[in-house]
Amino acid sequence: MANIDISSLSIKELNDLIGHAQAQIAKKEKALVAEAKAKMAAIAQEYGYSIETIMSAPAKGRGSRGKAEPKYANPDNPGQTWAGRGRKPTWLEAALKKGKKLESFKI
Repeated sequence: MANIDISSLSIKELNDLIGHAQAQIAKKEKALVAEAKAKMAAIAQEYGYSIETIMSAPAKGRGSRGKAEPKYANPDNPGQTWAGRGRKPTWLEAALKKGKKLESFKI
């Protein structure tokens, strides 16, 4: 990297320099992204696919199971529900600690 003495520049000149540097960074990043896309498209074409096909292909393996229907509801506030997945909500934990059974909250 070239050593540039900027100590003698005014605030306006420093701000202009920053603006030019940021513009240059954006220009170089855009060029790098275009280069990466071109390389990826070439690799995809080697396998007989377009980059759009590869990028839109669903990932294999464990995915999201989607939104589950609620199975349990708070009798004091029916808007509070739980689907039985993940951590139990605090209202349900509190009721279970008081001795209530999970089945009594089934919808």
